[in-house]
Amino acid sequence: MTAELQQDDAAGAADGHGSASNGDITQAVSLLTDERVKEPSQDTVATEPSEVEGSAANKEVLAKVIDLTHDNKDDLQAAIALSLLESPKIQADGRDLNRMHEATSAETKRSKRKRCEVWGENPNPNDWRRVDGWPVGLKNVGNTCWFSAVIQAFHEEYSRLYQLAKETPTSHSDPRLQHVLVYFFQNEAPKRVVERTLLEQFADKNLSYDERSISIMKVAQAKLKEIGPDDMNMEEYKKWHEDYSLFRKVSVYLLTGLELYQKGKYQEALSYLVYAYQSNAALLMKGPRRGVKESVIALYRRKCLLELNAKAASLFETNDDHSVTEGINVMNELIIPCIHLIINNDISKDDLDAIEVMRNHWCSYLGQDIAENLQLCLGEFLPRLLDPSAEIIVLKEPPTIRPNSPYDLCSRFAAVMESIQGVSTVTVK
Repeated sequence: MTAELQQDDAAGAADGHGSASNGDITQAVSLLTDERVKEPSQDTVATEPSEVEGSAANKEVLAKVIDLTHDNKDDLQAAIALSLLESPKIQADGRDLNRMHEATSAETKRSKRKRCEVWGENPNPNDWRRVDGWPVGLKNVGNTCWFSAVIQAFHEEYSRLYQLAKETPTSHSDPRLQHVLVYFFQNEAPKRVVERTLLEQFADKNLSYDERSISIMKVAQAKLKEIGPDDMNMEEYKKWHEDYSLFRKVSVYLLTGLELYQKGKYQEALSYLVYAYQSNAALLMKGPRRGVKESVIALYRRKCLLELNAKAASLFETNDDHSVTEGINVMNELIIPCIHLIINNDISKDDLDAIEVMRNHWCSYLGQDIAENLQLCLGEFLPRLLDPSAEIIVLKEPPTIRPNSPYDLCSRFAAVMESIQGVSTVTVK
């Protein structure tokens, strides 16, 4: 009975203190612990500091009596009171921080991720760049970083080759020799041909020299397997690559012919130049950027013809059987077949003038007193020289040349083109 009365008294005391505090939980705790926070008097109110200063002062008073290193109930209750004083301000600061974080995140999303053009809408990689210089790519989510690396590598290589294809060529350089895609870009190859060619480049096992390149190689190989017959016209694809191979062959034949011409080996040089011209003419029928500059081949082909014609005439005039035979063979095996090919194509005025010079030189022997054996030889090949279209002409193909790497071919092209302009005689092997 006595215990119940004591409990009732305690409860009543608590209720009384709660009423006295008018709902202020801080004062209630102070009343219960007998560590009451004294209310300021009227005199004090007049000199009361600001809200921030007052709060700091209250904290300082409470902090003086707080010591939680020993079992003191009063100090524990004072700590509770201090935390209650701080809680409204902490909550307000937290709300402000949350609002600032949300505003920053929204601004970042707006500035960072803006819509860009899709891959297939424009081949120019500059149009794939996002606003404010942010690059196109994928967000790194989980294990997709390897796929993002593929996209980035694909885009960077495509962009590099596209810009290279847009560079203005010079007399000492031809960007098409550096990469097949430069050739494709300049000749507006179909998009699927370009994409598959680039995928095959990344799928090449010879490029798997580190972990990243191996991952890219595997993704490119998997993508190639997904391309079905309905997605790609393989005949068209092969034809484009055959044209590029022929373009490289024409370039190698041209460079070889020019180098041999500089060394005075006109007979060997003419074989390469004639084949370069014929193959190049087939390419140029498909487009002006499919082959090399025709005028360069034609110029040195004419020079070789005139040099060889003069050499054959000199051998003929010696009246030595061996020398005469050698001169006639040059006419039959090289000069006459070349004239036949030149006449059957769209002949230029320069080529026509060169042919007339050669014919007139041999016709001039008709009015001269020459040996009988020379007259017989002249009577055999002169009709063929004047009208080579009367028979089928077969020209021997020049010796096969080992293909150069793109770098070596570009260096060789620069050296030869510099040398034929009279700067120096340079040969890159």
